[in-house]
Amino acid sequence: MKSRTRYATLLYTLFLIAENCVSLPLNTSAYLSQIVEDIHAARPLRNSYQIPCSPVFQLLTLALFYNSTNGPNWYRKDGWNSTVWTVPNIISYVSKTCTQKLGTSVISLPAWCCWYGVYCCLSQNSCPNIVMNNGTYVEQLICGNCTVGNITGLDLADNNLIGNISWSNVTQEISYPLYHQFLPAIACDMKFLFLQNNQLEETIPQALSDFTALKAVNLGYNQIRGQLPPLQNLDYLQVLAVANNRISGALPTGICAGNNSITNLILGNNLLTGTFDTTGCRLLISVQSQNNKIKGTLPNLTGYGALHILQMANNLITGSIPPGFGKGKFITSLNLASNRLNGTIPADFSLNLQYLNQLSLTNNYFEGTIPTTFFSYLGSLSAAYFDNNFLSGSIPDSIR
Repeated sequence: MKSRTRYATLLYTLFLIAENCVSLPLNTSAYLSQIVEDIHAARPLRNSYQIPCSPVFQLLTLALFYNSTNGPNWYRKDGWNSTVWTVPNIISYVSKTCTQKLGTSVISLPAWCCWYGVYCCLSQNSCPNIVMNNGTYVEQLICGNCTVGNITGLDLADNNLIGNISWSNVTQEISYPLYHQFLPAIACDMKFLFLQNNQLEETIPQALSDFTALKAVNLGYNQIRGQLPPLQNLDYLQVLAVANNRISGALPTGICAGNNSITNLILGNNLLTGTFDTTGCRLLISVQSQNNKIKGTLPNLTGYGALHILQMANNLITGSIPPGFGKGKFITSLNLASNRLNGTIPADFSLNLQYLNQLSLTNNYFEGTIPTTFFSYLGSLSAAYFDNNFLSGSIPDSIR
């Protein structure tokens, strides 16, 4: 109990400092009393608490994240290891600054904006092309529609992050599930989150649905399980990449409800079930949902004029190829292998697929013959696979 009381006192001090940065939404004394009471009793913070996007809370969230993901053993941790992240050290560190150049201007920012993998808003307006280390243009991700100094992105891919992303050992004395409670502190202007190729575990925090400015999320190649959080509030989301995890359950209902921005759904090699509803996702460029347990029928691609890649192999998809399926005229890669598809291959299937480079219909229940003109329109085709079906007849002369 003594350690909890000490911790509650430290967090109370932290809130007092934060109050100087931003007006808290509730009556201050009651607000603080509730939090101190809950922490003193070792209860989870209440959902009604509103954590502001003030500097001290952004720093606290980063410190919690570092502590809960094996921070001392990260491959790159420049700045993150400036101190041992206890609450008193957070309080003393919050006033430190660093500078970054924006064109000919020098911008003063909170010190953590210069840590490895942390990106902060440099301007409320648009800014010149700025290139990340991996060559990605991010001028729209760190400039415009944001508050200068607020965190706009984390890129900690391939960095030996290990652990439960929802828990943290903030002090040396107690373990407390605070991390996901403080995520709203960095949600205000966060536009990209790249944590792929690590060893993160447990579930994606539900608070991710509060990151309404997000444009790109990549959590692929970890050990994350559980279901995807609701996504309907993420109106600007363009890329959702969670491949090669253990994510289960159905896709969130109406994954594109209110969101017409999604261009890339990278969901392969998980345990996803249910049907694949992309209604409203008219800007899709790449859909990769192979190696799951997705059911239902194939989508009608009429109206999906931007689609280039459709990978749905090794699922439980049934039914026949629907009319209009071949109207995704810019598709270059189409893999429907190892499902439960049946019926004949429509005569107009390849009519509009002049850019198709690779096709696989292997391991299904297709019957009949391959249409005689099937290959006539596929001038870019380099490989096609039809084996392990119930097809008959000869290979059309149009392949020559």
